[in-house]
Order: sequence, then structure tokens, then C-alpha cells
Amino acid sequence: MNEELKKKVIDLLEYAKKNEPDKIIEYIDKNFINNPHDIYCALYSTDFYETNRSIYNFSDNNPTVLIVSYDEGDRIGSKFSNPDIDIYFDLQRESEFNQNHDFFILKKGKFNHDNNILEYLDLITNDYKLIKEDIIDELTTTKYETYIPYHYFKQIPVQILADEDVEDAVMKKIWNVAKTNKNLYVNQYDYGRFGGEDVPKWKMNELEWFMKLKEEVPVNVRLKYRMRFANEINDYLNSQKKLEDEKEMAL
Repeated sequence: MNEELKKKVIDLLEYAKKNEPDKIIEYIDKNFINNPHDIYCALYSTDFYETNRSIYNFSDNNPTVLIVSYDEGDRIGSKFSNPDIDIYFDLQRESEFNQNHDFFILKKGKFNHDNNILEYLDLITNDYKLIKEDIIDELTTTKYETYIPYHYFKQIPVQILADEDVEDAVMKKIWNVAKTNKNLYVNQYDYGRFGGEDVPKWKMNELEWFMKLKEEVPVNVRLKYRMRFANEINDYLNSQKKLEDEKEMAL
């Protein structure tokens, strides 16, 4: 499998040198998707922020992903939305390599001749056994602020899912994404150009987001944590009721 993956990566680099972004994306769709779970599309958009990317997981034994990033980014403040397509590898581990080496195939829609992909081909394509520390580190980073890294979740072995620290990290990640999404849509409702008419009511509800996200997680996670999910929802409802009771008593 590793040799097959290496050839796929090398062939992709050669193809990318000579073709336009739309053709490269068609090539990736044709050559890197083996089953429906190999790709996850993250699409999120308000007046203030946009995430729009396709994430390809090309091996169950390797957490590396290939990301096609479309028009996305902050729409206000110091960073503006990038209208160009980027295509790059994210190792999903060994963060020092991601930071210090260039794994971009395309940058701003152009082939990136400065990439280090071939130098680290083994690191990108080799089988890699996930360990507890990798998973917790991945789930506690801020790079997935508005969506759950499902491509990463489905690779977590059952014995690691059983670890309490990992379970807590999974729940915290889902709640954090739920809260972030709720807050972004509340901002859209309050300050967006359409006066909130483009914002469904459920998107401003943290629990609704949590319930939606829990249904989208891979089956291995959803089944393993089914009781924890139920407890989390009950705890949230109880805490909300307690807050309401306290408000009434204060009146």
C-alpha cells in the first residue's frame, strides 16, 4: 500500500505541474477516492468567516490528508478571504514538520515549486500507528474551529477510544465546535447584511449544534460514546434549567 500511495503522490505532483486547478481537482477525485469515507467536505459561510475545503483521507493506516482549500478565510479584520485554490498535505501529526516544511502542491492557484513533498514522501505515505498523545493533541488544537475532523476520528482504534482522557477530548472538541458555530451565527443574525433573515433559529442554539455534530461523527465514535452523548445532552439541559430557575428566583 505504501508504494501505491507514493506513486499516487508522485504522479499527482507531475500532473499538477502541467494542469489548471479544476483539472487537478478532477484528477484527485478520480485517483484518491476509494470509498465514500475517503473525502469530507467542510463548508461553512457567514458574512464574517468562510471555510470551504475538501479533505481526502487516502489510507486508514495513515492520518495524512490531502486538502483542497477553496475561497475561505476571515472576511473582516487582519485576514481577508483567499479567493484562490490551495492544495496541500497535512500530516495530522508531527506538527514540527507541518510548520517547518512546505507541503503545498498549489499556492494561490499556482504550482508550488518550493514544496518539500518528495523529500518527506515516506513520512507522508507510511503507515502510522496512532497513539493517545497524538489524538489528544490533535483534538485540542484550534485549527478545526468550525467543524469536526471526521477523517481523523474514524482512524482512532477502539482501545484508545476507551481511554477516559480521549473520550473527554472528543466531547470537548464537539462542544467547542458547537459553541463556535453558534456564536458565528449569532453574530450573523445580529450584524449580517440581511438583518438575520438568512439565519435559521436552530443555528443559534448550542445544543442543536451538538446534536447535529454527534450524528455526523463516524460510527465507531458514535457507538462507543452513545451513553456519554446522552449524558452530555442531559447535563446541558439540566444546567440550562438550573440557570432559568436561578433567574426566576432573582426576580
